[in-house]
Amino acid sequence: MIATYRSLYESSAPAAEPITLAEAKLHLHVTHSIEDSMIEEMISIARRELVAVTCRSFVNTTWVQRMDGFPADDELILARSPVSTVTSVAYVNSTGTSATMTATTDYLVDTYTIPGRIYLAPTASWPNTYGEPNDVTITYVAGYGAAATAVPGEYKHLLKLIVGDLYTYRERFAAGETITELATFVRMLMNVKAEFVF
Repeated sequence: MIATYRSLYESSAPAAEPITLAEAKLHLHVTHSIEDSMIEEMISIARRELVAVTCRSFVNTTWVQRMDGFPADDELILARSPVSTVTSVAYVNSTGTSATMTATTDYLVDTYTIPGRIYLAPTASWPNTYGEPNDVTITYVAGYGAAATAVPGEYKHLLKLIVGDLYTYRERFAAGETITELATFVRMLMNVKAEFVF
């Protein structure tokens, strides 16, 4: 059985968005600067939406994942991919004291698979925890790189499509219009989601 996380939050935001304001404006055919701040906000919203749907980070982001305990088997799945590095695997031990596992001695990190995972080193075992909620805290970095240039083109394009949707339809309802989701967007998104099994 794979232990599921109880909470997950972005403790350090990416240094840059996956697409620039200029890229978004070019996609939107916007040549003025009056709405720049609004479009930048839409880029951020689009990125967060795509991260939630695909379970991926784009530009390197630090995540903190909390769990009630360690898994019953020898691997622990990380909720955001692709995993770059694991900063720490901390826990509250059976005596109620904070402790930290040691990389390579206690655990190894698989940065090649999607989703990324932490798995036990040979002869190692998961430590016993205190038995309270959120006893295990994992801090790690996920993303394709430190700059937007490292993000694959298909994700940049999906972000532009989401920004385009937010820009065109700014209200909850579009009076007198029938809105149909584009087949291209659906197909691209399904291809991305199919790669992630959690």
